[in-house]
Amino acid sequence: MRLGIVFVVLQIAVVAQAGSFRHAKIAEDLRLEEGEEHEVIVVFRQQPDQQLQRRVRNLAGKLRRDLPLVNAGHYQVTNAQLAQLANDPDVEAIHPNREVRSTAFNGKMDFGWMSLLNIASPNTNARYDGTGIGVALIDSGVDTSSELVGGRPIYSQSFVTGENTSDWFGHGDHVAGIIAGTGAGSTGPEFAYKVRGIAPKAR
Repeated sequence: MRLGIVFVVLQIAVVAQAGSFRHAKIAEDLRLEEGEEHEVIVVFRQQPDQQLQRRVRNLAGKLRRDLPLVNAGHYQVTNAQLAQLANDPDVEAIHPNREVRSTAFNGKMDFGWMSLLNIASPNTNARYDGTGIGVALIDSGVDTSSELVGGRPIYSQSFVTGENTSDWFGHGDHVAGIIAGTGAGSTGPEFAYKVRGIAPKAR
């Protein structure tokens, strides 16, 4: 009977402290007192394997989106789940899913590429579009299925033993998009402007 009473008291204590729980891994601007559930980015110490992903799914609430490029995931969690995640040795940090806003957008549909090509509309056919031009890119890799490059890489080679030419870091895809992005990923009624590469028909 005494053990049962102690267990109940401990449970009540844990629940009572869950709302005010604060851990070094939890970002200071994650306001635990403003609600029971939170949208958070959980950063892992290394790329999570299936065992870790399964364990985190059991600890955390709902996985919103996997973020493998940064060893992280976007989760919806309760305060109690947040405390459990913070105590997991494979979790490096927990941040709120912060809102990101443009701070230098002037209202015109131009991220530099239209000015550079001297055109007024993102749908204008530029005088030079890279047709017949081949570009060699040495970087962290390029995702050949990416809509940024439209499947146009004609040759790829890895200079790192044991690794393929997929871009696990994002930099190669980013640079490829600047060079020859088609703009397909920002085309449609849901987008306010179109962003494409300088030479969208280059190979």
